[in-house]
Amino acid sequence: MYKAELPSDCDPAPLFDLARKYELDNLAEAAGRRMLANLSADNALAWARIVHLHADAGDERAGSLWEKLYSKLASEPSLLRTEPFPFDVFGLRPGVPGGENSK
Repeated sequence: MYKAELPSDCDPAPLFDLARKYELDNLAEAAGRRMLANLSADNALAWARIVHLHADAGDERAGSLWEKLYSKLASEPSLLRTEPFPFDVFGLRPGVPGGENSK
């Protein structure tokens, strides 16, 4: 955990969640990189919710990851198994954590 090396078979989202909660920046960055690299239709929605939760709470690092994640989701709508990107799933607007419709 202190080396910020993730096991190859772990789900990075819960680690990201805990790392942000306990301000373990290196671990959060490693988990964020893993989420971006391994984003798929099977995990996109759950991972986006976790990242947005922290971004919406004002976490700048999570906000940066959210922008990258959102960009990837918007450019690859098949990741969400629907077209176009379902903004109403999150109640969000593009790239605006804490926007008027965020929860």
